[in-house]
Amino acid sequence: MKAYIHIGTHKTGTTALQKFFILNKKNLLERGYCYPQKARQQNKENKPIVSHHYLAAYLGFKGSKKILENTNFELTRQEWKHFIFSETKRQNCSSIILSSELFSRPKSIDAIQNLKAIFSGIETKIICYLRRQDHYLVSMYNQSTKSANNFTKNITEFIENIEIDYYTLLTNYATVFGKENIIVKQYDYSLFKDNSIFSDICSAVGIDKIDSWEQPKKENSNISLNQDIIDLITLIKKNYPKEKAIEIIKHVKELDYKGVVPPKSILSTEQRKQILNKYRDSNKKIAKEFLNKSYLFDETDLSQNSEQDEYQELSANHLLPIIVELLEKIND
Repeated sequence: MKAYIHIGTHKTGTTALQKFFILNKKNLLERGYCYPQKARQQNKENKPIVSHHYLAAYLGFKGSKKILENTNFELTRQEWKHFIFSETKRQNCSSIILSSELFSRPKSIDAIQNLKAIFSGIETKIICYLRRQDHYLVSMYNQSTKSANNFTKNITEFIENIEIDYYTLLTNYATVFGKENIIVKQYDYSLFKDNSIFSDICSAVGIDKIDSWEQPKKENSNISLNQDIIDLITLIKKNYPKEKAIEIIKHVKELDYKGVVPPKSILSTEQRKQILNKYRDSNKKIAKEFLNKSYLFDETDLSQNSEQDEYQELSANHLLPIIVELLEKIND
């Protein structure tokens, strides 16, 4: 038996990949791969989710308050193993796929060792996608603005205290599982097999030719917001009661999905360079030690856009078309 554990990281299409595994359960089973459902529903509500977050939280990886509150910590490690392996054997599968971006957030190396103990005696591969740090921060900032009702920071305030230490994460996994079992992937569609993250991860686990496989639809919840829209949402949060703000923001976000506001960069080229310079040494180590390459991320876009100015706050000229479109929507 063989196990593949997809650990994210965050903001690298993890939810889409997890939905892809569920949508193609039959295709996976036909090829001897199991994406265990029982291990996705061991929570207090006994309802399956798309990922293996509850297992991750149980083993000592950092999870959201909602995940932690619903995790059944009364289960034993042996029971977790039973949920994973009994379903795999019942389906006559020779390979297991687990997926949770929480696996990329261990509270300590003990969490990784706990994960290793679940698969003791089984060949296990760790699959990890890495996103360029400036792109990751912008994506996280977008998500925080959309989902956190009390979040009103600007991008500069947001990135001040965030550390993205990919190298420590990978070396800790290599220490526990062996470096030869760590599959590092760059989150770059130009590098994916067939320019598709679904084809890419299937190739990583040994599956080819997925042309007829179903792919999940892209949802609005995962679409990045324009910076003008982010500024407007922040103003609404600061000036309206929570319930009213949520109602208004719902309509505002729908406007951006229709492309009302031209895209702008939240970070200036200089800010992006500063972020990447911070991680340049550790990124080089990852490239050399895990990929046998001289660099980890393509940065040619930074030289091409070297004259790009830092984003200025929402102006009346940019606000006007948003208000007009919003009024038209409300009046329909």
